[in-house]
Amino acid sequence: MKKNRLGVWVALGVGIGSAVGVAINNIGFGIGIGIVVGILIGFIFKDGNLNTVEDDEK
Repeated sequence: MKKNRLGVWVALGVGIGSAVGVAINNIGFGIGIGIVVGILIGFIFKDGNLNTVEDDEK
């Protein structure tokens, strides 16, 4: 069984987006971009090792 880490990527994207938002003085825009980027990264790596971990329980 695999656990999805999409939430981790979204949180990471929001964090990066917030920093970008502060830099361009538009934090709402930055957070919005961060959410979109995080979701995109999550879907891109959906089947890769970065996004899933093997569950010990079989």
